[in-house]
Order: sequence, then structure tokens, then C-alpha cells
Amino acid sequence: MSTKYTIIASICSVVGGAAFSLKFNYFGILCTILAVAFFLLAFISHKKELRYKEDQEQSRGFKIEAYGTDPDTDLVIKAIGTAENDFIYFGDIVNDTNLPLKVINRALDWLVIQKFAVETKGRRGKVYELTPKGRDVFKNIIHPISKA
Repeated sequence: MSTKYTIIASICSVVGGAAFSLKFNYFGILCTILAVAFFLLAFISHKKELRYKEDQEQSRGFKIEAYGTDPDTDLVIKAIGTAENDFIYFGDIVNDTNLPLKVINRALDWLVIQKFAVETKGRRGKVYELTPKGRDVFKNIIHPISKA
């Protein structure tokens, strides 16, 4: 991109010089102004390209995701993550957390939307299970590290 601007600026500069030598002063001034403008565009474009390349090199191979939860959602995550069979019924989440249904539903909806948990139908109603992504992201909530 900056090469194109440099070529145009060079052409304007040559044409401007020729115009001055042929006593077309106004045309020479116009070409000189255009040459300066295109050289500036080339410089700015080159700087942007360098910055883009640096950003690409710094982020190559890495993807960072961060998630924040509230204490109520943590209780729901812990209830699902510590269930005996790797899955838990909605009613058991209610019993384990002692949270209002609205709060539990909000937490479960968020977990499912973010693909941290899956919802399926069981014999006694809705069943929830953490996905591998959910178990990985929330391993410190499920199995807290003891501070010795």
C-alpha cells in the first residue's frame, strides 16, 4: 500500500520539477503539494503496516479468554462440577445451593450460552453437565486449591 503512494509521489515530484523548468509555476506548485501529500500518505501507511505486523507477531498462537462469575454462579458451578455422576438434575442444584430459582436459572442459562455446560432431558427433568471447557475454566471453583 505504501509503495503505491511512494510511486505517485515520485511522479508528482518529477512532473512538478518539469513544470517549474517550463515556467508553469502554478502547476509546479500544485504537483509539489501533491508530491508532499502522497509522501506523507506513504509514511503513515508504512507505519500502520509495521504496527499491524507487530500486533500479528505478538498474538500469534495465543487466544486469551477471561470470565468473571458472582458467588451465586460459583455455587451452581460447584454443584454441577462435584455431582456424583458428572451430571446433576435441576432439583438437586436447587437443594445443593439453596438459591432462588431465578438466580439458578440465570446462572445455568449463562453457563449453557458460554458452552461451559450442557442441558439435556432426564427421567426426572432437566439434567446439567459441565463441558470439558467448563471443567477447565472453573477447576479452581470445583476443586479449590488449599492455602497451606
